[in-house]
Amino acid sequence: MQEEDFVQHLGQLTWGFGRVLVCVGDGKCRAIFTDGETRTLDLKTAGARLVPVARSEIVADSPLLRADWRSPRKTAAPKGLCAHCQKPLNRARYAAGRDWKSCPRCSTTHGSEHVFWPYPVEFGEIDARVTGKSPSGPQSHCNVCRRELNPPSRAGTLCSELASKGS
Repeated sequence: MQEEDFVQHLGQLTWGFGRVLVCVGDGKCRAIFTDGETRTLDLKTAGARLVPVARSEIVADSPLLRADWRSPRKTAAPKGLCAHCQKPLNRARYAAGRDWKSCPRCSTTHGSEHVFWPYPVEFGEIDARVTGKSPSGPQSHCNVCRRELNPPSRAGTLCSELASKGS
């Protein structure tokens, strides 16, 4: 891998395609991805999952093909906030009693409110996620979002609906 190469990280498909900014001698490269983020890639750990991408595979209007492609975004897009509770959509939340939990991906896809699902049925729990704060080891995203690369939009229970039910 060298400067200006196009790549894709097979373990992080949501990043989109990337273009290498610089590689340094310690086996690390910095790349900017079509999701707008610049990331440091450790070739020892990520190298097997990084695949070269031909320039012809990049869509013509991609920022990676612009003359100023090395320039960072002028303004970062603000994280979406829930119209009801004003908390970030990309963070999981529990409803009172912890019987309902929001899925960050479903919520950001909805775009204006947290989308809740019954907990733990729609999420699952695993020992690897057990912490002092979360002793049951909850999964962050719902079962469908963890299973599918592009999950369909689903109609869960919105933040404002739970609040009106008193949950």
